[in-house]
Amino acid sequence: MTSGRLVPSNYWRAAEVLTAVKARNVPEAAELYEAYREFCAPDASEETLG
Repeated sequence: MTSGRLVPSNYWRAAEVLTAVKARNVPEAAELYEAYREFCAPDASEETLG
Protein backbone atom coordinates (compact mmCIF):
# COMPACT_ATOMS: atom_id res chain seq x y z
CA MET A 1 0.00 0.00 0.00
CA THR A 2 2.82 2.38 0.71
CA SER A 3 4.41 1.87 -2.73
CA GLY A 4 2.03 4.30 -4.41
CA ARG A 5 1.07 1.66 -6.97
CA LEU A 6 -2.45 1.13 -5.67
CA VAL A 7 -4.98 2.97 -7.80
CA PRO A 8 -8.32 4.17 -6.39
CA SER A 9 -10.20 1.41 -8.16
CA ASN A 10 -8.23 -1.15 -6.14
CA TYR A 11 -8.93 0.34 -2.70
CA TRP A 12 -11.92 -1.96 -2.23
CA ARG A 13 -9.64 -4.96 -2.72
CA ALA A 14 -7.13 -3.63 -0.21
CA ALA A 15 -9.97 -3.27 2.31
CA GLU A 16 -11.09 -6.82 1.58
CA VAL A 17 -7.58 -8.19 2.16
CA LEU A 18 -7.21 -6.15 5.32
CA THR A 19 -10.46 -7.55 6.67
CA ALA A 20 -9.23 -11.10 6.05
CA VAL A 21 -5.88 -10.37 7.72
CA LYS A 22 -7.61 -8.92 10.78
CA ALA A 23 -9.93 -11.95 10.98
CA ARG A 24 -6.91 -14.24 11.19
CA ASN A 25 -5.41 -12.20 14.04
CA VAL A 26 -2.16 -11.60 12.16
CA PRO A 27 0.17 -9.60 14.46
CA GLU A 28 0.95 -7.07 11.71
CA ALA A 29 -2.74 -6.32 11.07
CA ALA A 30 -2.62 -3.08 13.05
CA GLU A 31 0.35 -1.82 11.05
CA LEU A 32 -1.35 -2.80 7.80
CA TYR A 33 -4.54 -1.04 8.87
CA GLU A 34 -2.60 2.15 9.60
CA ALA A 35 -1.01 2.03 6.13
CA TYR A 36 -4.43 1.50 4.57
CA ARG A 37 -5.92 4.35 6.55
CA GLU A 38 -3.09 6.71 5.65
CA PHE A 39 -2.69 5.88 1.96
CA CYS A 40 -6.01 4.50 0.77
CA ALA A 41 -8.89 5.72 2.86
CA PRO A 42 -8.24 8.69 5.13
CA ASP A 43 -11.79 8.40 6.44
CA ALA A 44 -11.67 4.62 6.97
CA SER A 45 -12.96 3.35 10.26
CA GLU A 46 -12.94 0.02 12.04
CA GLU A 47 -16.66 -0.33 11.24
CA THR A 48 -16.08 -0.24 7.48
CA LEU A 49 -13.30 -2.82 7.64
CA GLY A 50 -15.06 -5.71 9.30
